[in-house]
Amino acid sequence: MAVTKEIWLNHIVENLFPDNSFMSHSFNADAFVSAGKVVHIPNAAAQPEVAKGPLGKPVTAKALTDTDVDFAIDELYVKPIYMENADKYELSYDKRESVLSRSKNALDEAMAKLMLAKWLPTQADRIVKVKALTRKAVRALQLRMNKENIPQAERYLLLDADMYDALLGDLTEAQSNAFLASADAAKGVLGNLYGFNIMMRSEVKDASDKPCALAWHKDYVCRAAGEHELFAKDNDPEYYGDVLSAMVRAGGAPMRKDSLGVLKVVIDATAGA
Repeated sequence: MAVTKEIWLNHIVENLFPDNSFMSHSFNADAFVSAGKVVHIPNAAAQPEVAKGPLGKPVTAKALTDTDVDFAIDELYVKPIYMENADKYELSYDKRESVLSRSKNALDEAMAKLMLAKWLPTQADRIVKVKALTRKAVRALQLRMNKENIPQAERYLLLDADMYDALLGDLTEAQSNAFLASADAAKGVLGNLYGFNIMMRSEVKDASDKPCALAWHKDYVCRAAGEHELFAKDNDPEYYGDVLSAMVRAGGAPMRKDSLGVLKVVIDATAGA
């Protein structure tokens, strides 16, 4: 039933990645997914050396060797789901639509967790320890990025529900009103504080499943996602019904080997104020 398959596929493509997803605030490398299983990001060599003249001649020439960051493309699957044929006639709701919605949510959540695991830096100098996620902590992140010459526009900070609640609780009434007034619902931004567009998920965890927060600049992280594919076998004689599944290929990484422009924030009771 090709028509049904097209309806499902269009629904997945249109609804899987809303504009307010934190994943959309990154360098888009979707076009490279179909080129293979690994995406390569060129990293320019160090800045050319500048000297005050006059210079003696000849001057020894030095080569500038570029490097690259590469990341693998992973495959995420929704395992096959069986729909009993009788459900088409006996249920008071659209079972197929319900299965689609849950499949979409499952893929979306898996994609978000994958991207977080890929983006979060592992270098010790990119991990910031704070006693609590307060406005002072956010201001310290601003100072860190300022000193590293990270562009001021398009900075983001993704918090889990607990950290977001702690931050709101630390704001004065006037600060809270200004923060909420700067929200941009279309982009998933709850407010702006010290130059950061604050976003929130129910949980933000690293690869070891520990809570953390992610601070980044849009141009310093990369995402790559391929087309979302639906697999459907209608009226399967072995199941006496329909069998449906879906998959997507995706990956991501910081744009630089040293993870400049990206910070992992962890709560540590022993950290400074």
